[in-house]
Amino acid sequence: MNKSVTIDLLKKTYTTDAMGQKIYTTQTKTVFATITSISRAEWVSYSQTGRQGLVPAYVATIFFGDYEGENECVYEGQTYGIYRTYERDDEQVELYLEKKAGLQ
Repeated sequence: MNKSVTIDLLKKTYTTDAMGQKIYTTQTKTVFATITSISRAEWVSYSQTGRQGLVPAYVATIFFGDYEGENECVYEGQTYGIYRTYERDDEQVELYLEKKAGLQ
């Protein structure tokens, strides 16, 4: 699978109010991406690290200037965590997406 789509990158930040409570805000940025399937080697490597409840799903390749450290994205209505990145030599960055329990 290899298809060009748009994804929403989510950046969650928080501020503290006068009572010391954390108030979260989410910034959303829509970017163009190429979505590919996770390789078998990535799947095996990931499963051997012992991370429970997290499932590698896709690789989203985007222009490196569009990525600002976001840790989640929305693709086809599903929220995915970004568990690692890889900056390539061709001004692209690969975002490795995982399906997390509790994210919709």
